[in-house]
Amino acid sequence: MDLLFLRHAEAEDADNGGSDFERQLTAHGRASAEETADGLALCICNQIALRRSPLVRTREMGAYLAAALLPSLAWR
Repeated sequence: MDLLFLRHAEAEDADNGGSDFERQLTAHGRASAEETADGLALCICNQIALRRSPLVRTREMGAYLAAALLPSLAWR
């Protein structure tokens, strides 16, 4: 079994009093997340399981990974 840890891509700065929980990926972060996911899809051919925290930016990163690595999965 291989274990791979990924950090979310670039996220927005925390605004004045804004919630860290709600920070989203930036446009650059979304492009980077998609590029990372597509690259991993070329390297990973074993069964995988994805886990992520409930933060908005990690849900966004997880969606890119799921789309590239688990295309038949209905990710929620």
